[in-house]
Amino acid sequence: MATTTIPWGDGSGDNIYLTYSSASGNQTVEVTSDANTGYVDRTKDITFTVVAGQSVITRTLTVIQLAGSDLIVPVFNGVYPAYDDVARGFVGRILPAAYQAVDYITLSTQIDTGEKTTRDSLIEAEIYISSTNATYIWRSDSGSNLSTNTTAYYYTNNGNWRFGDKTLLISQSSIRGAKHKISQSSDGVFIDGVQMGSYTGVSDFTSSSNLLVGSASAVNVRYYYFRHIKDGITVSDYEPCIRIADSVAGFYDHIKGVFVAGGSAPSA
Repeated sequence: MATTTIPWGDGSGDNIYLTYSSASGNQTVEVTSDANTGYVDRTKDITFTVVAGQSVITRTLTVIQLAGSDLIVPVFNGVYPAYDDVARGFVGRILPAAYQAVDYITLSTQIDTGEKTTRDSLIEAEIYISSTNATYIWRSDSGSNLSTNTTAYYYTNNGNWRFGDKTLLISQSSIRGAKHKISQSSDGVFIDGVQMGSYTGVSDFTSSSNLLVGSASAVNVRYYYFRHIKDGITVSDYEPCIRIADSVAGFYDHIKGVFVAGGSAPSA
């Protein structure tokens, strides 16, 4: 067997590995990658060239890897792979035929992810906050606990971005009026890949309630996607969409394969 090493080229030093038989003829190529420990999704195009007589045939393999994940999605010549076990983390973002993708949804209620947060959680989202501050863009633990200094919180509230027993003050006014990619973990808060502040010495914790997305106080927030990654594994990957049968808006979770109703979609 032979292995070709291809750098991601994103400054991380990580690589993609292609393992194959060194013999000519039909080939099965195994594609693996180093884990993406960064805070930005990455994509790499790899061109395969086959010479058959006088003909030269080229095909493109696109490798997709989410931030905080050791899994990859190989897309060969525009065709996504199929997996029987979607819960292992495949996130090809292909909606079932019963749903129609939309650019974003706004939420007037909380959507329960069904997942507890821990010190090993990473939240990723692309959001747009309009002209006023939003309360509880996402959160875990009940509101009655938010004022006490214990170790089971995970939330963003106006300018307070809390993780466990640590809090960062990042004014929402600095990010209002434009779409931004937000990452929040024990390392800190990153906006569009730039670290805005770091948490130091976060105590170990497990939230007493589930991670919630949105609230009645966050109706001015547009959600373009939302992900929860825990221990390096993507446990929820929400894509905004409309259920075609009744035009109900909500998120489709590509990990669990379920639709969660809630919110409003932009007019067509």
